[in-house]
Amino acid sequence: MLHAAANLGLDLPQLNLGVGRTEARNPKVTSPLIDGTYDAVKYALTTHVNKLYEKIEFRKRVESAHPYTMEEVLAPVNRKYSRAEFFEWVQMCLDNELPLLNLPIRWRIKASNDEELQGLLQGKQIRSKIMKIYEAEGSQYIVENPKDHFQARLFHHWNPDPARLVKTFLENGFPMYISKEELASRYTFEANMSLKTCKNIVDVILLRLTHFRHKKYPIQVSNTDEFLRMYYPSIVDMACIVMFIMLQSNWNKETVLAIDFSNLEHPLTGAVKEAVAVIQSEKNRSQGIGKPFYAPKEIIAVSSKVDAYSSYNLVKLANELSKPLAGLAFDAIPFIMTEDDLNQLFLCIKEKKNWGMRGGRHTSIAYSKAFNQGVTEFLREYPIYEKGERLTKTSQLTKRLRATWAYQQQQEHGTSLGLLALQMGHADLLVTDEHYTSSPEALRAANQRLRSELETLLDLFRQGQYQGLLGYAEVKAVDLPMKVFHIPGMEKALWACMNQRNPTWPGARNYVKPGERCYSIRNCLHCKQCNIFDDSAPFLIQRQIHLEEILDDPQEGESDYSNTFSTELKIISSILDNWDDPELIREASRYQRRNSPLLPRDLEILQVIFEEEDMQ
Repeated sequence: MLHAAANLGLDLPQLNLGVGRTEARNPKVTSPLIDGTYDAVKYALTTHVNKLYEKIEFRKRVESAHPYTMEEVLAPVNRKYSRAEFFEWVQMCLDNELPLLNLPIRWRIKASNDEELQGLLQGKQIRSKIMKIYEAEGSQYIVENPKDHFQARLFHHWNPDPARLVKTFLENGFPMYISKEELASRYTFEANMSLKTCKNIVDVILLRLTHFRHKKYPIQVSNTDEFLRMYYPSIVDMACIVMFIMLQSNWNKETVLAIDFSNLEHPLTGAVKEAVAVIQSEKNRSQGIGKPFYAPKEIIAVSSKVDAYSSYNLVKLANELSKPLAGLAFDAIPFIMTEDDLNQLFLCIKEKKNWGMRGGRHTSIAYSKAFNQGVTEFLREYPIYEKGERLTKTSQLTKRLRATWAYQQQQEHGTSLGLLALQMGHADLLVTDEHYTSSPEALRAANQRLRSELETLLDLFRQGQYQGLLGYAEVKAVDLPMKVFHIPGMEKALWACMNQRNPTWPGARNYVKPGERCYSIRNCLHCKQCNIFDDSAPFLIQRQIHLEEILDDPQEGESDYSNTFSTELKIISSILDNWDDPELIREASRYQRRNSPLLPRDLEILQVIFEEEDMQ
């Protein structure tokens, strides 16, 4: 609601309430999908994605198909049949020992163009008269494989070709290019009850797909929704793509739905391998106090350009599927949402029964109700079981995809907690540990690994083959020695901290608990414990360049820290201006230009690296 108010330009006061103290409680742990359930989810997603690629191929058939015309479809219904075709039907009945009843005989004579047969309709005992004629001249009408040509006169025997039928819809603007009023008045179930009331080919097709689909008819066809879903993306299609991207990228639903296709690829794409793609989106949740409501955080993920099921190619698939609906105005926009909130990348058509309602003909899967319905129908189409119970609700699947990704990363690749936190966009390792890696399944796997390692050590002890030092428990914490921060892969060291347990930068007490080490690299230059040496000069020059760029052209979210950045820039300028060796500064500047960039624009990335380094 606050987001909607902001879009309307309403100036609402900030509601900064005091922090309420509550008793500590156990964090809510999300269990991953494991073993057979995980395999079933992967199978269901890949199976449906295969159908989506088939849908793209079907569109090519539609493009080259010829649309139906009213004259072509009704020609078999309206045409008159010959005397030979009539007696061929008589032969078929006799050969197959089928009864020759008066009603079918009369119906076929009325559909014939033979005047002698037409004259028999005026008298009685029509069957006897037909048999006399057949016995007298039937030999000239005998065929090897007789059949009933009159069946084509029955409209319900028309079996339309899917590609031609969809092409006919498209050529006539049905249903997306017809006004809502005309759609509601002319193309409803009650509008056309017979061929006599049909005014165009769309009327004829809809009559076949509605009134002539009863089980009593021998040739069954799909309904209108099923034919449209052969061409247009459905809510199940888009829900499947969103879930598959979530499972592969570890992004939450909001991040996936915020993807901008025109800005999909990160500048790092192709830097390592040509087949590797780095995709990007935004996360706009869990904002802290002091930050603006709208301050999205950039989220990236590594994907493949060659894997048909990769997140990168799934986004491209979603864009291709949405093209027939792109640019069309929505019949209705959900409450408290704007048209910009309905991402055009994930458009989908709605069922025919919803067209006359507030929902309209199409929507975006970014609409939460559409997404929930899509997931529910996906679970209805693909049975997925966990411990003997079938999954039927959205919450049983989508909320567990990130936890599943984290579990699989640890199981298959041995990914550390620090790297998981960095990939998942968590500033605090505890968030990752408590919510994503502390499930019973993850703890069971960790205990199994621990037991295996302990058994290996015990075997070495028994055999007297253990080599190394045994650790000991410290009685109490001692002051740490000077910590030199060294970025992996860099020739020179960054700078040093004289005492990580006693930071003095403003606000340190609120972020670093007593007795814990400080790794807040972005605050080092504001702290008395920071120790600068000659190797630090190139890094200071690099940071000076970044700060000047940030202050000249701040990105979203960076403007809130302009005072801090300005102070940091003054500190660096003062250090470099008062350096007692000008030649060293010139050499440092040359070193920085040769190896730029020496630092990331956001120094918080280094915090995770150094924390992980000390944990190891």
